Amino acid sequence: MALKNFFFNNIDKPFIIAEIASAHLGKVENLIYLLKKANNAHSDAIKFQIFKTENFVLKNNDYFKILKKLEFSYDKWQYVFNKTKKLKIKKICEIYEYESLIFAHNSKYFDAYKISSSSIYDKKITSYIAKNKLPFILNVSGMEIKEIKDFINKIKNKDLCLMLGYQNFPTKIKDINLNKLNYLKKEFKKICLGYADHTDANMNFFAQSIPLMAIAMGANIIEKHINIDRSKKKNDYYSSLNPNEFKTFVSNLKNAYLSIGDKKFIISNAEKKYLNFAKQYLVAKRDLNKGHVIKRNDVTFKRINKLGIDEKQFKIYKNPKLNKDIKEGNPIQINDIT
Repeated sequence: MALKNFFFNNIDKPFIIAEIASAHLGKVENLIYLLKKANNAHSDAIKFQIFKTENFVLKNNDYFKILKKLEFSYDKWQYVFNKTKKLKIKKICEIYEYESLIFAHNSKYFDAYKISSSSIYDKKITSYIAKNKLPFILNVSGMEIKEIKDFINKIKNKDLCLMLGYQNFPTKIKDINLNKLNYLKKEFKKICLGYADHTDANMNFFAQSIPLMAIAMGANIIEKHINIDRSKKKNDYYSSLNPNEFKTFVSNLKNAYLSIGDKKFIISNAEKKYLNFAKQYLVAKRDLNKGHVIKRNDVTFKRINKLGIDEKQFKIYKNPKLNKDIKEGNPIQINDIT
């Protein structure tokens, strides 16, 4: 599972991104609060969305006023950067228009960037990312394989992650189609994969288990929404976890990942211990005297709570002779025969 080409390479466990999106409700203090909560939850990265609404949405669009209320001025963003730059959590910026990309990059605050599939034909954005060799995540939802290949060949930046997943407030289970990860893994063997989960957060089992399934199917990175209080049903609440839930999610995901194990077929020490415990070993069926040559009808095989002579080993012996008396029901050990 270790990555060879993303900015957070050599990872041997899931890389989890806490997605704030618009859960800050347009308030700087909420943004800083969520960032600190994501950091305390031991997520690996936090993701912000920086934008100037008028640069990518028409004023007569129904969402213009909504997005405008969520938009921070660059001065406010700089305030956030100054307050949180010492936090060790990695920072990722999702961008929708060129001006904010320039601002984010010049801030020297971010470790990587994310662009949506709708931005791949924005020449100014893609050229800037390519020229500056910026590590980035590309959301590939809605893109054909040829489109993805053409984009990768054009941008010539191997420091990227292809991410599956989209928000349908929330995304229905039947629409997720994790099998796409298997297909992407075959088509793009040397590129890391990600999954952005937008499952209904109130469906606790699926909200926890589907990201783990994505990891088992090849995702290196998991993106999950975090908010202050889902019960208030504010922006982006559908698939968002509350801070305490998010912390549990991170812990569960990273611990459960350990069960996936090695790609090679290896018998672990734990398996060997279990097998030794479960095996049946040589036991006397009756009292046997010293010097007795053991026959098959003299013995049986049972669990004895310690290592002994199993049936496979016993077959190797030819005319095994006891060098001590053995009572009925007692195990016969290697040192007891010659």
